Amino acid sequence: MAEARLVLSNLMQGSRVRNYLPDQKLIVYHMWATSPSEAGCYEPDIAGWSGHLSITSVALIEALNDFETKGLIAQDKETGEMFIMDWFRCHKFDTAIRQKLFDKSIKKIQSKKLLDLVLEKKYQIDAKYGVNPIKSTTYSPKESKVSKAKACTHAEDIPACVQVDEFENKGQSHRKQSEIICGVKCWVTEDVIQTKKMVNEYGSENVEIAVKRLIKKGFEPLPSKVEKELGLVIRENVLRENNEKKFHKSADNTKPKKPIKPRDIGLMEASKQKMQEAVAVRQAGL
Repeated sequence: MAEARLVLSNLMQGSRVRNYLPDQKLIVYHMWATSPSEAGCYEPDIAGWSGHLSITSVALIEALNDFETKGLIAQDKETGEMFIMDWFRCHKFDTAIRQKLFDKSIKKIQSKKLLDLVLEKKYQIDAKYGVNPIKSTTYSPKESKVSKAKACTHAEDIPACVQVDEFENKGQSHRKQSEIICGVKCWVTEDVIQTKKMVNEYGSENVEIAVKRLIKKGFEPLPSKVEKELGLVIRENVLRENNEKKFHKSADNTKPKKPIKPRDIGLMEASKQKMQEAVAVRQAGL
């Protein structure tokens, strides 16, 4: 159901509506503005209208019957549906999309009498204003052309390091090729300057490491992304170097064993001799 509907600007000025009471005019406006059908033919929700408009169901039914006698609507008592007679004065189905919505709506009409009336009214309005639903077509996006690509000298080491070939469009200027520097794809002069600056400052090895990491993550190695990844590579290298220095420093600070003094050696020999004598006395007693 649509959230809003077009309503005739002179709806309340017509000879069939201007003499109605305010409540009746409100019902006329409500049935226009809240129509759930693109064709203006639907079964009114009397209970819902009663709650929205604060008008009793009996008064609503009487108002609709009066509208039918004045030619504002047509009703089918068997299906409970109604059709707004002037609907096609402001609803034009002059494009393929709108025509599709209209076709979907008329398929929901149960009353054969109202269906014939809807189609007749639409034909009259189309003939009067020269509307031709066939003249417009639905939007179809253009297909993008696939470009040819050739690998550069870095392709064996870096899979995504390719140069985009020129587009083969007749009558159009060819697209500029990309330049590859240490695996970084450069399209404009600023990209080349930025990439060369990274190579001079951090070295080509670190730049290529950052490129390979980006490709592994599924990103294209553009200068801005490579520079961001390069910062992570340099930070990891610094942390690794700091950890290695701490390890070697702790190993160098190991305390050496104290040398054995001659006095301690004499005590050890005397103790050893006493133990041997005690063992000999024990064996002799046995």
